[in-house]
Amino acid sequence: MIITGLILSVLGVALLCWLLFALAVQALPLFIGAYAGALVFQNGAGAVLAIVVGLVSAASAFGITRFAFARTGSASARLAIAVLVMAPAVFAGYYATLGIARITVSSEPGRQTLALLGSFVIGCAALLRLTAATTRVANTPAAANAHLASAATPNDG
Repeated sequence: MIITGLILSVLGVALLCWLLFALAVQALPLFIGAYAGALVFQNGAGAVLAIVVGLVSAASAFGITRFAFARTGSASARLAIAVLVMAPAVFAGYYATLGIARITVSSEPGRQTLALLGSFVIGCAALLRLTAATTRVANTPAAANAHLASAATPNDG
């Protein structure tokens, strides 16, 4: 009975850490959705409408950043979009890791080191998710077939 409780406790903490990591990586859409939902709720709309507005605005922010990053050809614009997505993720990762470190690590330098490491990892994960979505869009089978077809067609004139 005690062993089952310990195993379930460890699994519960692992699930919460995974959820915290997933939400920290998606900090920008999460923040925009939460802010929009809270704003609608504070202005007198019902809870259901506030949730719907929050979900729609978060999904829109997620889609717009992915679409803008994928379709922008300028390196400076892509860098600006990447910083826009990464900055909230880095801050969320820092404070999330610092909160977990306060539970487990007793020394303050150890906590700060762990928090900085966590913010770096979560910032890199946010950048990788942003670029992976762009790579998948660029490497679709239709795009590859069009490229191969144009390469196979002789250019006589």
